[in-house]
Amino acid sequence: MVAKELMRREVYTVREDATVNDLVDLMVREHIHGCPVLDAEGALVGVVTQQDVFLGGSTRAAKGSDS
Repeated sequence: MVAKELMRREVYTVREDATVNDLVDLMVREHIHGCPVLDAEGALVGVVTQQDVFLGGSTRAAKGSDS
């Protein structure tokens, strides 16, 4: 089996200024577990996963990081 056989053709993205609530709504509505993040010009700047959403706030607070 190869990635092509597992992948989804529809790619849902969010802008980097999207709220976590918007991101979670999208993930629940579309049954996805990760989402590419785009800047204002449409360039890929990262990916947010379901685990990032659920654990991100607590790990950021522990690290004292804004990134």
